[in-house]
Amino acid sequence: MAVLVAGSAMASAQGILGVRASLGYGWSGRFESNRLDSISFNGPELSLEFPMLRIPLVADLSFGASAFLGGRLISGGDNDGDVIKLLVNARTRTIPSTSLYGIVGLGYGFSVDRGSQFNESNGLVARFGLGYGLGPTFLGGRAGIETYYVAGPNGQLRGYFFALTATL
Repeated sequence: MAVLVAGSAMASAQGILGVRASLGYGWSGRFESNRLDSISFNGPELSLEFPMLRIPLVADLSFGASAFLGGRLISGGDNDGDVIKLLVNARTRTIPSTSLYGIVGLGYGFSVDRGSQFNESNGLVARFGLGYGLGPTFLGGRAGIETYYVAGPNGQLRGYFFALTATL
């Protein structure tokens, strides 16, 4: 915890905007269920990131956690499971004359079965994506949209995501 506090204080001193929150929707890869059929998740993803370090002219580094809540919006015959990820993310500096930026992340993820449908999994995960800043800043913050792919050791931890972000 002391490392996060120190990292946040150091990042603030360097002028990083601050905390980034996002709300998105995702689709996992396919994987084998306990019934030996091929299943996948889809549902909302919530995430929160804290600034760590700014590398001038290159990228901003942050540490974050996300919860992919598979099956939460549908009741009945869907697949229910959550995927929690802890990642260090790098967002490139905005490409000149655009609001486009790249996203690369590396971390650890684990799945949680909510209905005895599959064997839980964990492992290293990587994130690759693109983001786009929307409009001017508002109240000291900035909105954006992001799309990214998360690579992992199996379908539970892999997936495609779209998100709306707010950085305050």
